[in-house]
Amino acid sequence: MTAAESYEVILDFKQGDRFISQFITIWMDVNQDGDFEDSNEMLYQSDLAQSSFIAPITIPETAINGPTTMRLRSGWSAGGQISSPCGYWAFSETEDYELIVTEASVKAPTIAFDEVALVDLIKVYPNPVVNELFIKAKDTKIKQLILYDILGRVIKNNKQNIEKIDSSSLKSGMYLLEVKTNRGRVFYRILKK
Repeated sequence: MTAAESYEVILDFKQGDRFISQFITIWMDVNQDGDFEDSNEMLYQSDLAQSSFIAPITIPETAINGPTTMRLRSGWSAGGQISSPCGYWAFSETEDYELIVTEASVKAPTIAFDEVALVDLIKVYPNPVVNELFIKAKDTKIKQLILYDILGRVIKNNKQNIEKIDSSSLKSGMYLLEVKTNRGRVFYRILKK
């Protein structure tokens, strides 16, 4: 998902062949701090209980690039609007989805040391990649490389071989590379040819 872009979440609530009216609320951990308590993290809240929804959501511009949790809570119509992302809610269901936020129109914060951003200390090449993707670091130590597919699933997790990733067996498409260092972490979009 792309920061500052709008999407539709389509939902149907059925039990057997019977539709059930529900309220829904959708949150996203925009700043990746492990909760849904910040003011911009409620993306949608239904005003009416319905059995089918097309819920429009917009990913906030300030969303941090990388794997992010989206929480959806639905509740039986007699319970009213769902206002809390956590805790007990009678006749309700809560589901979490892992999404990857990319291409924020406002640059995601980077960790800086001595006026040098972490992203400037790490070189990832070639991009687009065909076989091997190389990762070189200057003035920082790479601890781990994690490659995610577009659905947020971990494809490769390297703690030993941290200077390259063999991408020859990957399908063509967009991936997200997380580089963890002794100074923090940074994300890179990788295109596999």
